[in-house]
Amino acid sequence: MPPAAHEGLPQLRQYQHVPLRATVPGAYPSPYAPISQPRPVAPVTYRGPGSFGLAMLIAAVVSFLCCGLLWAASVIAASDHDIFPLAFVFGAAVGYAARAAYGRALYPGGRIIAGLLAAGGIIVGEYVVFAHELKRMYGTSLAARGLQVGYLNKHEMGFFLHHYFHILVNPPTHALGVFCAFAGALWLSGRATRT
Repeated sequence: MPPAAHEGLPQLRQYQHVPLRATVPGAYPSPYAPISQPRPVAPVTYRGPGSFGLAMLIAAVVSFLCCGLLWAASVIAASDHDIFPLAFVFGAAVGYAARAAYGRALYPGGRIIAGLLAAGGIIVGEYVVFAHELKRMYGTSLAARGLQVGYLNKHEMGFFLHHYFHILVNPPTHALGVFCAFAGALWLSGRATRT
């Protein structure tokens, strides 16, 4: 072997006793390093859905208050003009109440029920407007004939329900308020809750 080929061997032999981990940091873990304990895993809590009946009951109450009374008050305050974006907002309030009470987004069947409750609330509001206008326009003359006019009069309710389809489509804009409330409840009751 030529001398140039092995002239560096003595220099290499003097480093044979030095382990590799001492020359290259991080190459091997130290045998004296403490064993790291695994981090404790937080227990996973699953929140199941709440009572569907309670959710629908709360949605019915919100529908009566928002879609019924507040819708009627807004129509009366606007001089018998329907404010359709407000109907959508009231319907969305019904959907939000149902979703919050249930604890999660409703299934398609529950969303449809929430939408029907919101639409029914608008119909209640339309009846309140009808009874209010009837009392305002004909209350004095009907009272002179001994006929009582009020919001809970069964004859007025029967007349309203019997002719409601004609009231709904004449003008057809009345049906738009019912549809807006249904759409608002259907939309918001199906949206996933943020955790």
